[in-house]
Amino acid sequence: MLRAALPADIVAATDLSTLTRIERGNVGPDLGERTSDVMLSVLVNGERTLVYVLLEHQSTPDRRMPLRLLRYMVHAWEEYEERC
Repeated sequence: MLRAALPADIVAATDLSTLTRIERGNVGPDLGERTSDVMLSVLVNGERTLVYVLLEHQSTPDRRMPLRLLRYMVHAWEEYEERC
């Protein structure tokens, strides 16, 4: 999936053999349970890089969706920071 989603120059600089999933909780404050996001670690140009992937599907439009996605991402990064 990353090969298809990322620009070719970034894929070329990425050592996909180092791709590992960072285990984390899936529940955030007032966010409910989510299984549509994943945090990965991979070497890009020899440096450890974090990749956050979030897939969200809405059956109806929701004008607050960007805010909800931002909350998901902030929670994921805060959780990662607390573990390091």
